[in-house]
Amino acid sequence: MARPLRIHVPGAFHHVTLRGNHQQPLFRAATDRGLLNTIVRNAIDKHGARVHAYCWMTNHLHFFVQVGNEPLSGLMRDIAAGYAREFQKNLKTTGHLFERRYHSVIVDTDRYLFAVLRYIHLNPVAAGIVASPFDYRWSSHLAYLGFKFDPWVTVDFALRMFADTEERARLRYVEFIAEQLARPEIPLDEPRGEGKQFLGDDDFIARMTNTPVRTSGRRDLESIIEDVCREFSIDRAALATRSRHQSVAKIRALIVERAITRGSATLAEIARKLECDRKTLREALKRNGISMPR
Repeated sequence: MARPLRIHVPGAFHHVTLRGNHQQPLFRAATDRGLLNTIVRNAIDKHGARVHAYCWMTNHLHFFVQVGNEPLSGLMRDIAAGYAREFQKNLKTTGHLFERRYHSVIVDTDRYLFAVLRYIHLNPVAAGIVASPFDYRWSSHLAYLGFKFDPWVTVDFALRMFADTEERARLRYVEFIAEQLARPEIPLDEPRGEGKQFLGDDDFIARMTNTPVRTSGRRDLESIIEDVCREFSIDRAALATRSRHQSVAKIRALIVERAITRGSATLAEIARKLECDRKTLREALKRNGISMPR
């Protein structure tokens, strides 16, 4: 069966995994990871891309990449070929360092940004390498905390989703990661669409592929609430509290935006379901820079 064609959408976010051939180690020493950093930095400059998160594991690599006008394939080819060439330069070995084909999923950042950050940064914890991502040097976690400066990593975009100031955003990020440490192995949702190339719903896939939305009807409000709670790993009951915490406000705002945009419920119906008032929901929308859907 032929492999599905990769889709290129300028500005799209990709969660990319690149694995060592036959699960072989990709690094001989810490200097090799530094070499990879340099190769990645040069490649993203060349291709006009951005890296929003990364984690270099022993036998595989995670990237959270936003492409520019050029397809992801050229960027990944330069990274894989460039590193393999340098890695094998002084070794008596032949064959491929990486698996021939990298794996990538186009991510709906409105729904899955936090989930992808969590998954990438907690990978060393889930693997049992460290007890905390703070103890793992070769990921962008320390850059998000402000303890390390990787000039080729873009942290501002994701931090703005946590709070409107850098200090508060870093604090919210720390709290978010701390909440997940008890369950670091939480997987991402199963990719969807042709070739399982998308992490998003039918509307997102339709936008990415420029095709009509294929749905059997409007999503009901309860399903939307359950989806958002699962994405952010938050207990459903937390939304019914009087908390005005930034993370809770953001989740309420996303529920309102999706439910009204998709015709699932009115603002009054959402307020009743979440056991809060309409003023609280309007404030949540405003705090998160979301216009009231029409």
